[in-house]
Amino acid sequence: MHSVGQIFATILAISATLVSAKPRHDDSITFGPTIYASGKQDIIKFVTTTYPGAIPSNQKGNGLFLWPGLTNSTGDLIQSVVGSYPPGASECSGANVNTEWCISSEVYGLDASGNTNQFVGQLTTLDATPSNGLKITYTLTDPSAYTWTQVVTDAVTGKEMATYTKNSGPMTIFEASVECQDCSPTIADQTYVNTTITFAEADKTWSSVPEAESGATFTTPTTSDGGVTWTIAKITFPAES
Repeated sequence: MHSVGQIFATILAISATLVSAKPRHDDSITFGPTIYASGKQDIIKFVTTTYPGAIPSNQKGNGLFLWPGLTNSTGDLIQSVVGSYPPGASECSGANVNTEWCISSEVYGLDASGNTNQFVGQLTTLDATPSNGLKITYTLTDPSAYTWTQVVTDAVTGKEMATYTKNSGPMTIFEASVECQDCSPTIADQTYVNTTITFAEADKTWSSVPEAESGATFTTPTTSDGGVTWTIAKITFPAES
């Protein structure tokens, strides 16, 4: 099982035990409240289209993982992942598994026994050109149980690539990350376009504390309905090699 989500959990101090001893670097950008106010800042839907670019060849180490995530800093991290694995190590299958991106819908969090785990849903090898883009949607399908459903589709054809549903608690923070653990880094810019975050109630200050790391850039978040819906036109992670 790969380590996607470890650096995010570490940054937010979920658990110091999640830190890996292997060399790594991560680019990330985070939006969310510094203090969580129950019932006001709950995210109920997240939509973005990501363009991962060409996949690096001869992947090594523990792999390269690109993902947008939702969390509240104390519980699950919802993340649909675009992954590049070393030969023979991919979670996906198929003839092109060692040369194409692996698309998965996952949750990094606690199991029923309180142990940290990576819950993995549907997996698909991206055989089509990555220039199509991937539409990623996270929806709070049952607010009473905090049930979240992830769906990843080809942004041009609408073909479903990955999906997963899990009870994961309230979500208030959005982060996108390029996670690299002793890996072959990205060879093309990775972008997120028209990222839209919808809240249960208006939150006029949600975007006031964005944090960008290691060269990630973003357009200023905007809202046209008083803070119920926020849109970030573009987020860019520059190629690393």
